[in-house]
Amino acid sequence: MKKLLVLLAFSVILFNPVYCQKNSIRIFGGKTYGVQKLNAYARSDSNIVYHDSTVTTSNTKNSNLTLGDGLYLGAAYAFHPVLNILLEIEGSWYHSKSFPVKYVDYYYIPDQQSYVDYKYCDLYSGDLYMLRPQIIVRYPVSKFYPYLKCGVTVAYCTMTRKSDNSCLTTLSGYYPYSSMQTTLTYKSEAVFGFQFAPGIEYKFDKHSLVFVEILYSGITYTPVKSEYTRFILSGNNNLGNMTVSEKEFEYCDQNNSGTVQDPNLPTKALKITFPFNNIAFTTGIRIEF
Repeated sequence: MKKLLVLLAFSVILFNPVYCQKNSIRIFGGKTYGVQKLNAYARSDSNIVYHDSTVTTSNTKNSNLTLGDGLYLGAAYAFHPVLNILLEIEGSWYHSKSFPVKYVDYYYIPDQQSYVDYKYCDLYSGDLYMLRPQIIVRYPVSKFYPYLKCGVTVAYCTMTRKSDNSCLTTLSGYYPYSSMQTTLTYKSEAVFGFQFAPGIEYKFDKHSLVFVEILYSGITYTPVKSEYTRFILSGNNNLGNMTVSEKEFEYCDQNNSGTVQDPNLPTKALKITFPFNNIAFTTGIRIEF
């Protein structure tokens, strides 16, 4: 009997016109700031750190890589089943600011009276295309609606590493100058995460509210595959001359760089996780109907 009364009371609240509110749409934008950083070094295609930044003649700059700094835009639809509780589905796009990892090295070989001057720059950037189901609980105070929001993220990520390398040397048997410009495009399956935000809305007319919020997003990206989509070697396009193993990579949990590689199969490379975790300051408008 008690269960029946509880169910009846819940039904009255849920379907009573006073409580069964409207629908709404929300449009927003914001700026994000990364909160987790990766110790980034110049890496081989197999993700092995091959430049030693402890050598006195070498220098790695911007070694704390984050993909959490960027731009956040989106829209959402919400259903209001109970007064001041919103069930919302959000579609959004996040674009990370390009982040450089730079390395320079210069060394002199006394017995050959020669030198090598090496410069290396990786430029990382990425995009997240997100679907975010979430719940919002509001507490109205006059025309102000403070709220808390939480939910989960399902995302598809695209990411690139653009590299620009150059080498100037007087060593016998080597070209005096060589350069290489490449673009490595990462591929992934679905990426999962979560989000949490406090915020406040202000109702400036019967159907419209403006809001500001501070949103934390916890999401990281671990590529499963990558492929060179650009490979310029000393001014010449070398992409068509590369084997599958030189051009494509599959990421795994252990280093396989010492194994014999089939040229017709992707190279097994060491798995690495990139941080997209960020705090976003967002603002926008909600229209109820």
